[in-house]
Amino acid sequence: MVKDRTRGRRLAVGAACVTGAALLAANLPGIAIARTVVGDFQVFWIPSNSMVPTLMPREGILAEMDGDPSPRPGEIVIIAVKDEFWIKRVVAIGGDRIAVRRGIPIVNGVAAEQTFQRTITKFTYGDPGQNEARVLTEHLPGEAGRHCVIDLGASPGDDFPEQVVPDGHVFVMGDNRDNSADSRFPESDMGLGMVPVEHLLGRAHSIVLSADRTRIRQSLLPPTGGSTAPPECIAQMIRPGRSLSRDRN
Repeated sequence: MVKDRTRGRRLAVGAACVTGAALLAANLPGIAIARTVVGDFQVFWIPSNSMVPTLMPREGILAEMDGDPSPRPGEIVIIAVKDEFWIKRVVAIGGDRIAVRRGIPIVNGVAAEQTFQRTITKFTYGDPGQNEARVLTEHLPGEAGRHCVIDLGASPGDDFPEQVVPDGHVFVMGDNRDNSADSRFPESDMGLGMVPVEHLLGRAHSIVLSADRTRIRQSLLPPTGGSTAPPECIAQMIRPGRSLSRDRN
């Protein structure tokens, strides 16, 4: 299966050390907000690429650690799995029927709306040799807004037979669809399977640290007021003639 290639590598920053499946809570030297708890908020450091283009490696996010037991489709949630923290997007909730066909999530028989934006060359957040990626905007059934996803072409995760999400669980996926270990894969295959809601620690709130300063303070919450405007990541991250890998080194 196509997995997040950072999995299995131990990452240590300051005193924190967890497997880099998706998210690392970190002490960053000289950054006052890192690993700072303010009320119900905490800062986390993104070491991997499973949520590209929404979240880039080495970005810092502010998370609302409310342990909300009622997640909604489209929300980005933080998941505790043993001694690891993961970050993924909720696609379906308890009682929903979920399937994935040709890379398109289908919830209760309704396919997610995907719209092609553009093709990126020199893409470095896939498997070796995958130098081209399609950027899509996606609207999930029941989602308040839209978000961006990356399609690298055919992969084993493109098809998932329909299942019912058990009550008290969620089905989650990464936005870098062909390079994310998530609910499409069982824990025995380094995935997540259906995630119990008690493992959800909270939701991603905003970006607070990024090599691209235009992304700082960008909200990661679903829009309010029913807005379905295209996500800002199209304008801010994917400019004609530029690669998503510009902050890699």
